[in-house]
Amino acid sequence: MTADIRELQQAFDDAELHADTERLNALLADDFMSIGERGYLLDKRQWIDRHADFAYLSLTTTELDARHYDRAAIVRRVQRSRATWRGEVMTLTVRRLNASSANPEPTQRCARE
Repeated sequence: MTADIRELQQAFDDAELHADTERLNALLADDFMSIGERGYLLDKRQWIDRHADFAYLSLTTTELDARHYDRAAIVRRVQRSRATWRGEVMTLTVRRLNASSANPEPTQRCARE
């Protein structure tokens, strides 16, 4: 399952980097919820729609640590990114936590912090 989690993370990073909203729609669970750096919440539609004002210039994931629980996984990682938001360049290095489930799809991301 760790290989599956790594593949899921790479697929998600690629979709984010290329603003592939169709792929993001498939990768995110319908009840997906993200907690942003300043405490704001984004549901699946808001997360995908943010690409209208936001674009990654680069995105890398390191230090991936996956913990498996039956048909779910909790994944911690370090994300380094360079992006633009409404024309402003941002460079971030952050620790992220994701929850992924094998229900109902084989690999869907449920939450992100």
